[in-house]
Amino acid sequence: MNFYQHQDKARRITWKLVVLFAVAVVGLVALTNLLVAAVLGYNGSLASVDSHLFVQISIAVVGTIAMVILFKWLQLRGGGKVVAEQMGGVLLSRDSRDRHERQLLNVVEEMAIAAGMPVPPVYLLEEQGINAFAAGYSANDAVIGITRGALQALDRDQLQGVIGHEFSHILHGDTRINLRLIAVLAGIVFIGQAGRVIMRGSSRSRISVGPVNRGKSKGSGGIVLLGLGLTIIGYLGVMIGNLIRAAVSRQREFLADASAVQYTRNPEGIAGALQVIGGSTAKSYMDSSRAEQNSHLFFGSVLLRKASSAFATHPPLEQRIQRILPNWDGEFLEPPANPQASSTDSGLSQFAAGSVTPGLQEQVPQAGQLTEQNLQQGRELIAGLPEVLDRASRHPYYARALVLAMVVSKQSGELQDRQLQLIDDGIRLRQRVQSLLPAVADLKPEQRLPLLELSVPALKQQSFRQYQQFDRYLQEVVAADGELDRFEWMLQRLLKGYLESSYSLPGSQGGAITSLHRVAPECFEILSLVAHEGHDGYYPAETAFYKGMEVLNIGPARIVREEELTLPRIDSALNRLQRLSPLLKQRLLNACAACIEHDNKVTAKEKEWLRVVAVALDCPIPVI
Repeated sequence: MNFYQHQDKARRITWKLVVLFAVAVVGLVALTNLLVAAVLGYNGSLASVDSHLFVQISIAVVGTIAMVILFKWLQLRGGGKVVAEQMGGVLLSRDSRDRHERQLLNVVEEMAIAAGMPVPPVYLLEEQGINAFAAGYSANDAVIGITRGALQALDRDQLQGVIGHEFSHILHGDTRINLRLIAVLAGIVFIGQAGRVIMRGSSRSRISVGPVNRGKSKGSGGIVLLGLGLTIIGYLGVMIGNLIRAAVSRQREFLADASAVQYTRNPEGIAGALQVIGGSTAKSYMDSSRAEQNSHLFFGSVLLRKASSAFATHPPLEQRIQRILPNWDGEFLEPPANPQASSTDSGLSQFAAGSVTPGLQEQVPQAGQLTEQNLQQGRELIAGLPEVLDRASRHPYYARALVLAMVVSKQSGELQDRQLQLIDDGIRLRQRVQSLLPAVADLKPEQRLPLLELSVPALKQQSFRQYQQFDRYLQEVVAADGELDRFEWMLQRLLKGYLESSYSLPGSQGGAITSLHRVAPECFEILSLVAHEGHDGYYPAETAFYKGMEVLNIGPARIVREEELTLPRIDSALNRLQRLSPLLKQRLLNACAACIEHDNKVTAKEKEWLRVVAVALDCPIPVI
């Protein structure tokens, strides 16, 4: 499957999850009503109760579960960052001097730039188990977490395999499903928690009962029975929830392992990481109190006790390794004392060696898949950045200055002075912007957006107030000359996609659009834009447009003239196209790619626009 097929399947899994959850809730409501009937019968009052009580109980149970889920969802509204921090993760700084941490960050940056997505923040968990996770509602708010044990035990190729596995979860929509699972399971298990509270309260009241109140013992016994019954029902809820979680998780782990091999072209990398886990005394186990409820997020099993196959969130290590290396001899690897001492930060060593899974070379690259060429290009782009800009992209304060420098006029004069004066957050920020202007002016066109994406983890460290202030500066500086050019609009559009989810509630924009005919005018506008940006003159652009239309295949159309493609019109079109179903997004992006590639030339400007369209659709960029 490619990215879009995975996304489409993820949507279907979400609906299955909703159905399973509804069945579980109905079952819990029925059991709770039976329990109340048993308690009332125990107290001799069942005959005096009318049916309205059971209706009220049903509403109370459903309402309570809904409130718990809503509360948990609000807790998780910040996406992957919230999950990482709840488990004690510490955000790694891109200017870290720790060798292990720098190597990890290099691997993550290379993969993100190659995939055409913002670099996800990376969190370190002080755990000895060899493990990692990805969490987030989309690629724009996703984070990657990794344990200290993994950093110390894995070499670069093995680490790259693990990170490739986690990127697969991000790109294929697994992380969104996993966050929803956390909220849903919280609602299901709450009934059992309520039962335990009732039992504790009843126990304390029974201890305090004196001789005068002995007659109340039967009523107290009914309360104990209610608490015990709710606890048992709660355990049933936990079992149901774990079955749902395991059923959703296991197959996604196999798919992510396969994707990691595709991304890195190195089956020995991820297979080696699994073998090291098998040979380690710490395995992939976690000590965090939140590890069990988040177990489906992780690369390996987090539980010391072995779950039955029906409840296991991960397939056995042996099965995962054998799927990657069919001729595996069954031997695990003992973690070396210092595995990374001999590894190199240059990376991609296995690419040079050409170690790939048999038959993988013939696969056609798609969006959501990484290739050797793209990874190499990503690494070269990072290595080619001016050192002053690379350093600036690593720090929240300087990253703000870097982005502002991208939109300040590069020509000294009245306009530049006016724009700099608008940055009134003390003289330091203004001076930092001014100091970065020469290096920003010398950037190659193909370096601008990757540099922006490298800055995303630092920009996400801003507080909400700082983000609002930064956004105000950006808008005022852009508006200072009374014009909005396409690069300025593009930069603002990308930042909105990359950052806004970190400072607002995640939400749906309405039902998915399942027919391109419903958005045909918007499709024609975006395809016309891409055609004009890559070609000089109406007729070359028209030829490119019709190449894209062959892929789009939604009937006759004419190219929209360049002067009619105003930025508000483009913005409106992208906002509507965000609602396309995954497979229709694939057709639109493939049409844009065909439009770009028809003359066998791909310019930096074309890549920039393709990236903007892909980010607006919440997809990785197609391989071109």
